[in-house]
Amino acid sequence: MIEVYLIYAVLLIIYVACIYDGIADAAYEYKLFYKKVLVRTAISQAYPQLTYSPGRGISAKEFRRAGIFANSDFISEDEIKGEWDGVKFSLSEAIRIKKNYDLGIDNTYVKLASLAMSLYDAYMDFSGSVLICEFGKRFYAKTILASRELNTKILGEKELMDNVIFNSEFRVFADDKVEARYLLTPALMERLNELKRYYHKFSISAAFMDNKFYLFLNGAPNRFETELFSIPPTTGTAYAHQYELAEILELVSELGHITGELESKI
Repeated sequence: MIEVYLIYAVLLIIYVACIYDGIADAAYEYKLFYKKVLVRTAISQAYPQLTYSPGRGISAKEFRRAGIFANSDFISEDEIKGEWDGVKFSLSEAIRIKKNYDLGIDNTYVKLASLAMSLYDAYMDFSGSVLICEFGKRFYAKTILASRELNTKILGEKELMDNVIFNSEFRVFADDKVEARYLLTPALMERLNELKRYYHKFSISAAFMDNKFYLFLNGAPNRFETELFSIPPTTGTAYAHQYELAEILELVSELGHITGELESKI
């Protein structure tokens, strides 16, 4: 089935070039086709219970509830949603919108200032993937695990956990210290340490709020993208998408097991 759609993808390159005057329109239509056909097929074949919506994603209001990152503008897309091992979840991308600081002034100092502001925003603004898991149990307080990088929450009373490596990677802010220690079990802290090692190029932060768990992968690549004249997708491309999703679903399963054990304690 995937091979059939790959043929369609190649034919579409020729098709869109013929019917569209502007190359930008052709590129947009090809990207849309790629997501709606190839990516959606790859996901539905491996996980038919999940839904993929290329034009949907986390809202700005939902993103900002955790209060970990600065309020910046982003494009939300590529939502994968469903239920896995009894846990309702959604995974989507929040890709930062780059600001233009070019003032059109031919002055070295002005250009350097513009570059500095651009680099500052690139560091401070979130751009990556967000996982939200919803549980049947409501947490009494908010527990935030902020990456120790300077672009995350740094103010507030911090809690030290009984894991040296975990403390070196995360700052823990807890409204209820007792609940935080129930939530951050040795198994979960070790799992987050493993995630940090696996995603060593990304900044990882998380939060427990209400009945949800948020995981922020800052710096995660903009997945499911292609270009009009790039190398046509292959079956390997589809399998890569399935593998990436499998990694996330393992985390969802583990969170479900952990929170299930916690329901009798909190």
